[in-house]
Amino acid sequence: MKPASFLVVRAVIARNPLAIITLVVLSVIAILAAPAGADDYPARPIRLIVPFAVGGPNDIVARIMATELGKSLGQNVITENRPGASGNIAAELAAHAAPDGYTLFWAQGATHGANPWLYRTDIKYDPVKDFVPIALIGRAPIVILTAPRSGIKSLDDLLRKAKAAPDKLTFASGGHGTSPHMAGELLKASAGVKLVHIPYKGSQPAIVDAIAGQVDIVFDGVASAIGYIKSGQLMPLAVSANERLPALPEVPTIAEVIPGFEVAGWSGIAAPAGMPAAVVQRLNQEVNRALKSSAVSERFAQLNVLALSGSPADMQAHVKSELEKWKKVIADNGIKAD
Repeated sequence: MKPASFLVVRAVIARNPLAIITLVVLSVIAILAAPAGADDYPARPIRLIVPFAVGGPNDIVARIMATELGKSLGQNVITENRPGASGNIAAELAAHAAPDGYTLFWAQGATHGANPWLYRTDIKYDPVKDFVPIALIGRAPIVILTAPRSGIKSLDDLLRKAKAAPDKLTFASGGHGTSPHMAGELLKASAGVKLVHIPYKGSQPAIVDAIAGQVDIVFDGVASAIGYIKSGQLMPLAVSANERLPALPEVPTIAEVIPGFEVAGWSGIAAPAGMPAAVVQRLNQEVNRALKSSAVSERFAQLNVLALSGSPADMQAHVKSELEKWKKVIADNGIKAD
């Protein structure tokens, strides 16, 4: 004997042949809308939203990770660059995407550290509530650069000239709230000098203008600057690490002039809040596996990027720490998005 529900469905279909089409469509929608599970994930390519332009330090490291993560997951991980508003545009896009595991976000010091305090009224996402952390990726020092033609010979020379002519020298960065921008602001506060910040939409245009002499100095990640240093187009003045870098052994640290000074750019992968826990755990495992691969470790070593890895909880704690750190620095020094 057929169940009553079956008889009802058959009767509906008999009266209206289009009903079967409707039932099929609704079934497909239900399947697509069902939460992803770790067993069948991923079933299609994944997009990784990068909040800065192609060629910058975040983009370089993100592409390295996307390639290796794609191999580990068995699906392509496609980087999607969405520069603008110091990463806020991309962060908002990612925060409001479907939490199905197919949209990931390249989180870093601007979007998950400084921006909430620089853009209090304009920011349309919460770095803690709107995202679920997957894993930390890496930490990289920042280098102060100038064109040989600038006449600035060293960090001491830069600070001397800045004190002699307040608000005359300019420093460029890849945008408001980025780690290079914050390093510049912290240098100003720590050394008691006044420099004029010139923000760009990504580090590449900032570097181009520094080479051309349109700005006096530029703060940038070592990853994207190393080629210009080796070619002689830009001269490094100092690095923000707590010790000299193997790739730039002759370049002093800022801490050699200003004791205790250290700032580093960092990156991690996050996803829209609400993602199934099983998918978060799967992604965390694959990210950590990719970070341990020779392909990633060798490239990171070349770029002076320290792999971080860890659990989602580790990244959550780091984000909260960064938010507190830059909230204080920005408030204490009256830093604003120019």
